[in-house]
Formats: sequence, C-alpha cells, structure tokens
Amino acid sequence: MASSDKGAFAGRCVCGSIKYEFKPLEGADLPQQSLCHCNYCKRMTGACFTRNIHVPLPSITIISGEPKKFTQLKDAPRATFYFCAECGTQLYAVHDASPGYGVVRVGSLDRQAEFTNVGMQLNCENESAWLRDALQQEEGRFPGFPPMSSMLK
Repeated sequence: MASSDKGAFAGRCVCGSIKYEFKPLEGADLPQQSLCHCNYCKRMTGACFTRNIHVPLPSITIISGEPKKFTQLKDAPRATFYFCAECGTQLYAVHDASPGYGVVRVGSLDRQAEFTNVGMQLNCENESAWLRDALQQEEGRFPGFPPMSSMLK
C-alpha cells in the first residue's frame, strides 16, 4: 500500500487486513529502535526479543481494517497490544510506562530497513544467553529457506 503522505511510514499485518501509518515528528530524526527482552514480549511474539520504535500516539492512523486489542493487567506497567485478529500480527502497543506514545513493532513496517540505530535494550536480565553467539555464527546461514535436510540436523 502506498502511504498517503511521503513522510509517513506505512505498515500492515501479514494478511493485509489491517494497514496503518505513522508520521515522524516534523524535522526530527527517525526514532531510535529499542529491543525488548522481557518475557512478556517474548511470549506475545514467539520471538527472542521485540524490535520497537516509540512514536507519538496521535501520529498513528489506521488506514484499513480494525485491530483487536488485548490489555494485560497482571504485570506492571499495564500495556495494551493492537493486533490483527485474522493473522495475529502485532502492530503496536500502548504502555502506561510511556504515556502518549505508541510502541510500533518495526517488523510490521513496509520500510523496516531504514531503522538501523538500536538506541537501547530493555529487560536485558531476560536476554537469551545464546543469542549473541548465534547472531555472530557464520555456519548454517542461508540467504533463503534451506533444504529440509539442513533443518533436521
């Protein structure tokens, strides 16, 4: 989907049911990324960490579809997650810890490659210990999907 504004960043869920965009603050640099290693983010995404950017909440506009939301109330700070009910893609979250900001999942953006600066990592006490070594390892890297025989070793 083409963004309605050249300065806007468009994003969508995997199935395309929900499309959204946000506009960075005028004249501001791109938001820096944060990686979150908390167990809640890991469980919500099934990943080792989440890759996020904080943007002013009023700058997020839903272009099509209607995200479902889930508010976790058990842990502080409270967070509400916005996602596609069809495919499960998380789009963004709103946390009590950062009022007025949406925490956009960089993986849902069309132009992910523009976000290269990791400014901080959160909840590092929960970081997967093997992660740094795995990311540095050259063996077993494939440009696409490998043959099934390689995956079953």
